[in-house]
Amino acid sequence: MRALQGAPAAQAAPAATSAPVINPISTAVGGCMQLSRTLLVGARGEDVAALQRFLARDSSIYSGEATGYFGALTQAAVQRFQAKYGIASGGSPQSNGYGAVGPRTRALIRTQTCLPGEAGSQPITINETTGVPTCAIIASRSEMRAGESVTVSWTSKNAAYAVDNTTGRSVGLEGSAIYVATTSTTYIYSFFGSRPGTPAVCSARVYVSAPIVNTLPVATESPTEDTLVALPTDGSSPLYVNFSFRPRTGTSCSLRSLSIEYGDGVSEMLTTNVCASTGTRTAFHAFRQNGTYGVRVWDNSSCSGNSKCERSIVVAGATIRVAGPSSCTVNGNVIAHGETREFYNVSVVLPGQSCVDKKVVRSCVDGVLSGETSYQFSSCTVAPTPSCTLDGITVPSGGTRTFYAATPNSDGTCASLSRSCSSGVLSGSGVYSKASCVGNGSSPLASCTLDGRTITHGSSTTFYFAQNVPSGEQCSSYGQTRTCSNGVLNGSTVYKYSSCTPVSSNSCALDNTVVTTGSSATFYKYRTPPAGELCDASKLTRTCTNGTLGGSNDYVYASCTNTTSCTQGGITLGHSSSSLFYSTSTVAFGSTCAGVSLERTCTNGKLSGADTYSYGSCSVRAPSASVQQSLANALTALERAIRGILDMLR
Repeated sequence: MRALQGAPAAQAAPAATSAPVINPISTAVGGCMQLSRTLLVGARGEDVAALQRFLARDSSIYSGEATGYFGALTQAAVQRFQAKYGIASGGSPQSNGYGAVGPRTRALIRTQTCLPGEAGSQPITINETTGVPTCAIIASRSEMRAGESVTVSWTSKNAAYAVDNTTGRSVGLEGSAIYVATTSTTYIYSFFGSRPGTPAVCSARVYVSAPIVNTLPVATESPTEDTLVALPTDGSSPLYVNFSFRPRTGTSCSLRSLSIEYGDGVSEMLTTNVCASTGTRTAFHAFRQNGTYGVRVWDNSSCSGNSKCERSIVVAGATIRVAGPSSCTVNGNVIAHGETREFYNVSVVLPGQSCVDKKVVRSCVDGVLSGETSYQFSSCTVAPTPSCTLDGITVPSGGTRTFYAATPNSDGTCASLSRSCSSGVLSGSGVYSKASCVGNGSSPLASCTLDGRTITHGSSTTFYFAQNVPSGEQCSSYGQTRTCSNGVLNGSTVYKYSSCTPVSSNSCALDNTVVTTGSSATFYKYRTPPAGELCDASKLTRTCTNGTLGGSNDYVYASCTNTTSCTQGGITLGHSSSSLFYSTSTVAFGSTCAGVSLERTCTNGKLSGADTYSYGSCSVRAPSASVQQSLANALTALERAIRGILDMLR
């Protein structure tokens, strides 16, 4: 979490070192990356493509293409990047920026890509080290009054470069800085090794007890209304501003969903960082264009999902004025005054060409970018070598694939040729134009699959009617050669096993079950018993003795299933299921269907109970006209009697 309640008043120079100053990112990414907006799912543009190329420098973080679209894969890569460098390891883009490229992530990317002096960074001295970075930090005082200053000092070991998380800028590997704090603040520094890995993070907490007279305006400890304090409120671009939101007295900060709009098209959620004590919520933003910005805090607590809606209300605000030399904007890329950037006059070059001779370095001076306007692209890539496409199949340049003649031979087979693709041109004769062998000019000749084995059209394979045969017998006696013809295997379907193995000496084999001598197994008389019977009623345990299986040879099946269902009166019941059946489909008025019902159970295809109960439903017939009239007369008489009684009681 970025501490934003204080700003550095002075920065000590980094310690001198003889180590070379190098760019901390591969030159394949190229250039000082200054992302000017918050990027999250749904964003598109060249800055998204630049982000993807940056993340792809570490294949464990991102291995996709630079598409220019921020989707789920890019979000996951940003989350891995943030977790790896100690920014965040959980949450959401709305709550704490997890998965979104916000101010802290942009600052770290800028630190890792900018050369010394670029983008307002301190010179970054990268030391090739081998150990895990460690750090130590101390504040000159732990308690103070608002507006007073504190000196924060730090040292490190095995670090390559360091970042002050308060400002997002790089600092020396050891040094000190003076801060003026307005509220209790945690000052955080991150120290990175020269190789990818988790940084060392050190922090120092300074508690501010009370304000002093004649200081910068700060939110009171018990405000009567919501307050937003901004420091500073004016300056030159890019202007880095700290925001501190304090809720009105009596408001529980944990029950409110707040967001902040900076007036430049960027907004984000305001998360609570010291809710337990004061309810303060802080944010940090860089204003890169000259102008006056109205910053507003929205209360979205009445909205679904706590995101801004028509019921959101403005609860606090501030005005930021940015003046001084203007920055430059080209194709959505913002270049601060005094910065230089490489631009290209094309975004893509043909295979074999180079982007190097297509670029120039352009500088921004008070809103005017030097160089020719045709150099407007921030990146350039080499187009892939053209591939070849034939019959719906794409062959990459340098690749090879077999194609078939459009007309098959008399035996149904097809002549084929291996054809290679070279820069969009496919070698070989155009007669071989089909991706598969076509038997009748429109339908491919199908292969056959049985017992896990696939046989191509025209091929033959031996199948067996038993997987295991007795010892001393040959599997060939149990096999049949079957040929595939356009998806259909000839021969008997009894031969359905693709392999066969003779059992060992003295063992027994029956129905693909091997029983070793002295062992026993259960066999059944039926694969599926007759209706109404169960498998358990027709089983026998048979013992193998020196290759001979004991017991009756009527029991020859190794498995048996009670799966036959029952169908009666429009109702189908599975084995062992029950339902009510009726001896008649209707009963007279005044009678009930319960008196003509019987619960019947299905046992392997046979229903229990009398067959006279054959109807699946029953209903009561409506009364006859004479009965209805009698009922009406009786109700009329009853009504008259009740009225007479009521008259007597009045």
